[in-house]
Amino acid sequence: MRLIACFGCVVATTLLSCGAAIESTAESRSPVTDWDPTPYAPEPANRPTTGETVGIAASGGYDFARAVTVRLLRAVRDGNESELNDLLADQLVRGAARMRSALRSREQMVNAIAHHPRRGHFNMQQPVSQIINVDQLVVAPVSQRWGGRSIPSALQDTDLIVSVTVREEARRWLRYLLPGWRETGTVIVRPGATAPVVGL
Repeated sequence: MRLIACFGCVVATTLLSCGAAIESTAESRSPVTDWDPTPYAPEPANRPTTGETVGIAASGGYDFARAVTVRLLRAVRDGNESELNDLLADQLVRGAARMRSALRSREQMVNAIAHHPRRGHFNMQQPVSQIINVDQLVVAPVSQRWGGRSIPSALQDTDLIVSVTVREEARRWLRYLLPGWRETGTVIVRPGATAPVVGL
């Protein structure tokens, strides 16, 4: 009996010691909710490779090119010389591919638009949406206009060309103010430029 009692004491003492050690270890640990932060993992770089830079730059200006086109048509309709001077570059490239070498100055263009003798013969006070199809302004890199041929030296690879559909009721008068515009017209836009319209 004395041997059993001593054995029980040894077991009890051992269990108490183990419990104390476990409790001490548990107290030294952080709470279970105190997780270590996720190791830093930098996001993969999304840099364009050679040949992609032009496409990325151009795609970023598509909405800008559409907005500039609407502003331009509003200024043309109103004969707003101040707005036209703000929008048009010093030298304008003709939008038609067959006229790629032809340039026209901003002064010539503004005068032709604002002071055309036929301006008073037509009712031009229409919303821009009734002059052109605002919902179908097609934007593309300028290089596509010339079908792989060299673009005019006055243009840049990142310039954008906006193809415009002219509504039937506006064709009678718009073709006088913007030569070459009949069923369709083109606006060449340079995103980010102070005077963004570089071709018509």
